[in-house]
Amino acid sequence: MIEFPPSPRTVVDVRTLPPGTCRERIEAAFDALPDGEALDLFVPHDPSPLQARFAGLRPGRSTWTYLVAGPEVWHVRVAKSA
Repeated sequence: MIEFPPSPRTVVDVRTLPPGTCRERIEAAFDALPDGEALDLFVPHDPSPLQARFAGLRPGRSTWTYLVAGPEVWHVRVAKSA
């Protein structure tokens, strides 16, 4: 049986934000999520460095599912583990 991450209630689209403000916005939105919830993230580049940052700062607390992997937009569902 295939398990899918939870459906998001929060959408974070940082494609139009000024550089240097995106990471804080994404991290704040993730930290505000209740356990077991997810957010949909839209970014203009591969967010793998941010995923690595989450793994280092929040080990085992997030699951990243790439729904669209570029080349112009990346759509990732980020679920918060309990």
